Amino acid sequence: ALFPESIEYIAEKVYTYVRILKEHIMNEDHPINFIIKHFVRKFTVYVKENIDTLVDMKVNNKEQFNNECNTICDDIISQLQMFIEKIVNCLTLLYRKTFSPQIFLQEEDEFRNLISGLIFDQGELYHYIIQLITLSQYSEFSEFKSVLQRKSNVYPEECNIADKFCLNNSSLSFYENMYKGKSLKNDFSCEPPYSDTIGLLQSIPLYKKPLDKLFLINKLSKSISECINKFWLVVDRNMPMSSLGVEADDLTNILSYVIIKSQLGELIIQIRFIELFTSDKTRSNMLGDYFSTVKACILQINS
Repeated sequence: ALFPESIEYIAEKVYTYVRILKEHIMNEDHPINFIIKHFVRKFTVYVKENIDTLVDMKVNNKEQFNNECNTICDDIISQLQMFIEKIVNCLTLLYRKTFSPQIFLQEEDEFRNLISGLIFDQGELYHYIIQLITLSQYSEFSEFKSVLQRKSNVYPEECNIADKFCLNNSSLSFYENMYKGKSLKNDFSCEPPYSDTIGLLQSIPLYKKPLDKLFLINKLSKSISECINKFWLVVDRNMPMSSLGVEADDLTNILSYVIIKSQLGELIIQIRFIELFTSDKTRSNMLGDYFSTVKACILQINS
């Protein structure tokens, strides 16, 4: 062509197609929605029956439970993943005359995340899958929960957090040493460090969609920065914010503290759920960086 389409124009066109297609799929009367609803109803019953069987085994025949649990769980997860792939393929066929196949190749992950979200947003399937993962990782879950309980009274300093990021008396001492000519108000008191971030992390089980959980993990970094800025604005409004930048090591230590204080033993189950129902590509972008950091923190806490 004499006037080839620019990359920006093609990208905008792809985005427009994706937006239109997502609006179609989100319509309750869309045929894909009928298929998903029917599948979720039937599959939920199937998963529940298997969970009941596994729970009975765990109580009455622990050896059989240990031998069969992972096999049953892996099979159920595999079936669910295959269904998601089939729905993505169905979308490709359903819209093959409307949109270029290239659209699906470029945005395949977005459609897969959309379908996963639609599936887990309906009924009780999400809760049963979480129960299933918990059964398959029960030893790891129990151990992590015990570790969190043992460390529940940890102080920020014990997590190797720099004094200026402890957001407690250590931070106030840091300030007084840095600015010897300034004094703090006598009535100044510190609220528990990173309480907003801890509350945010504790809310992760409330989100059913895997991508929503990944977005929440991504928000933890911003919440940490907000907690730091909020603390220092109360101490000294003229404190240079440029001196409060959080480096990678600082972030890992602060997140470790936040995870311990959240007492969310279920976090390792939530992490596994995200791994199972988001693609490698989704977790390899910026969202994946924070996800990897949280996984590193869990290893650090367990060590």
